[in-house]
Amino acid sequence: MNISKLKTTTFLLSLAALAAFTASCSKEDGPAVPEGTSRLDVAGLYSRAPSGESTPLNGDCALVLLDGSGQSYGGVHNPVRAAYLSEGAYNIPEILLTETPGLLHAFHPYGTELRDGTLRLDLLTRTDYLASAAPGISVDYRNRKVQRLELHHLLARIGVQVDGYPECTLSVTGYPYLGSYSLSSGTFSIESPTTTLASPSSSLLVFPGSIKDYKALVTCGGEEFSYYFPEQELEGGKEYRYRLKVSREGKLELEGITVTAWQDGGEYEIPVRPE
Repeated sequence: MNISKLKTTTFLLSLAALAAFTASCSKEDGPAVPEGTSRLDVAGLYSRAPSGESTPLNGDCALVLLDGSGQSYGGVHNPVRAAYLSEGAYNIPEILLTETPGLLHAFHPYGTELRDGTLRLDLLTRTDYLASAAPGISVDYRNRKVQRLELHHLLARIGVQVDGYPECTLSVTGYPYLGSYSLSSGTFSIESPTTTLASPSSSLLVFPGSIKDYKALVTCGGEEFSYYFPEQELEGGKEYRYRLKVSREGKLELEGITVTAWQDGGEYEIPVRPE
């Protein structure tokens, strides 16, 4: 064999070896993964408002991968920390998917207590908890890419605005402050201990559900007023601002309720007549 043919043969063999190596790594970055597995790829994490608007989620987030029985997916130690790098970018540890179907969930902020796929919620921390919608996103090694993982606000927010007073503070007495949220079923469980939820501002985070007959203490300009909430079903991710006025008898009266989504573009109003 002459030198020219030898060079050509060597070049072709090198190309074949490179192609084989590339195929073994598939189209994923990093070292090759075992046959029959693939790396989970989450392209973006977003916060979604009830209005339908969504924005990139900022801050560390937690990923939770469960199997069909609600237990941790094989080889995954939940929750998995998705470390925030910059807007829309996260550093996510390797999660290997197999042919076993899995359900992917997420919650924010990372560090929230998680037990058996259930989040522990504590209103005294004034935390704006977010989570992905139940029952989760189906993934396996053939369906490894999640283009958008959207999280929604779990809690509702209530606030007061009193005619003639630019600033007020709000507290609610006898309110349950501990609860849990199931990522798989999307249901809340509220516990019985109660306390006074106090805020240095005119708004508070509360659980979704009925607010009827809970007692509010509203302090404006050094004066304290009592107010009992009328019947209203609160929804997670919405803010309910109670517009109040002081009557001639010195009591707070309801003029109306403004309901808004928590993000720009989702604002709307529902008029409510005073009872």
